[in-house]
Amino acid sequence: PLQRLAQLYRERDGNLKKLIEELEKRAAGTGDDAWPAKVALAGVLKQDGKYDEAITAYESAIAAKPKESAPVMALAQLEFDRGDKKAARGHYEKALPLLKEAAEIEQLTRTLMQVCLDLKDVDAARVHHASLVKKSQGSLFVKAELGRELAARQRYDLAEAEFRELVK
Repeated sequence: PLQRLAQLYRERDGNLKKLIEELEKRAAGTGDDAWPAKVALAGVLKQDGKYDEAITAYESAIAAKPKESAPVMALAQLEFDRGDKKAARGHYEKALPLLKEAAEIEQLTRTLMQVCLDLKDVDAARVHHASLVKKSQGSLFVKAELGRELAARQRYDLAEAEFRELVK
């Protein structure tokens, strides 16, 4: 919905200036609309390419409601998209205990495993992989995931060790 709203503003005005101004007014308020407006403002700023301002807006939303996972996840994705995988990992790790739904936890755990591998932290990736295996009740497909991810990153020696362990 936020992308569609931004698209409509762009079609009408040629830019997102008025939408940003409206969301800034709402975010500065104290009512029930203030926090969602902060999150929406951050998303619109991201779409407008104002990444530093978006980060500040996400951080403000996180400070206002630290137990909400949505702005933490959005900030992590923004950092990931900008290529700062280390910062993204930190935000993803903060978001993990905030999630409630099993499917969201599984997806984020998998993302963390992949980010750890991208950062060449195989030990941390193994911890996340072990969590996935435990939650999957020993699924062979999930057990082989770490080996596949390592092979995809051309870490064949480590992938071989993972596959050998799986065969045992």
